[in-house]
Amino acid sequence: MKGTICQNKVNPHDALDETLLRQGRLIAEMLKDDPQSVARAALENLERWKRHDSICELHLVWERAIKAGKWMEIRRILTGRGEKSRRFRQTMPFAKTPVKLKKERVGAKRAI
Repeated sequence: MKGTICQNKVNPHDALDETLLRQGRLIAEMLKDDPQSVARAALENLERWKRHDSICELHLVWERAIKAGKWMEIRRILTGRGEKSRRFRQTMPFAKTPVKLKKERVGAKRAI
């Protein structure tokens, strides 16, 4: 039937939003524990994206918030359910941050 939406199918955009929300929650927790390491990883990503001309206005907003240390505001955006939070999570500069930080910690432990 043309135009009928199957009720038991998950909208792919909703699924992506939920995945980004879970990642945002993880990063928000990491920001509580070690904001400087998380910030460093995010700023490295932003710098790399700039070098490859892959940056948008929201990335620059993230960069200003991170450099200003607005951790509570950042955590609120990372964990919020509103449209603003959803839009910002789609441009998070925290890609691979948990993996990068885990590797750094493992490397530091091995050096001891």
